[in-house]
Amino acid sequence: MIDGVLFTAMFGGFLVSIQNVAPYLRWIQWVSVYRYAWGAMLASEMDDQTFLFDVDDFEGARVTMQVSGQTYLNTFALDPRNVNRDILALAAMFVLLAGACWLRLHVRFAMQRRRGGCFGG
Repeated sequence: MIDGVLFTAMFGGFLVSIQNVAPYLRWIQWVSVYRYAWGAMLASEMDDQTFLFDVDDFEGARVTMQVSGQTYLNTFALDPRNVNRDILALAAMFVLLAGACWLRLHVRFAMQRRRGGCFGG
């Protein structure tokens, strides 16, 4: 269970940049819940914002500059126009996983009823 969580978190885009992942593994990002949740959150927070990049000692000098939120989004290959897509993908994953859980429980309890009840009696 934890291996699966860590595996999909790795392909969410915030631990490892998707551009740095081997091309034959990039498809995994599309089944990662983290990609959609993090992408929607970051795009909605960073879009149309400006941030102050302020470093006291960068190679012996003080560096202060304005950085747009779009620069951060470009760094992670995120597009603010995809927020609705990300939210719909999260909702679809929820419905799919909830349905799979319901089906599994339904099958399990149906088998127990056939064997004589939940407590074996």
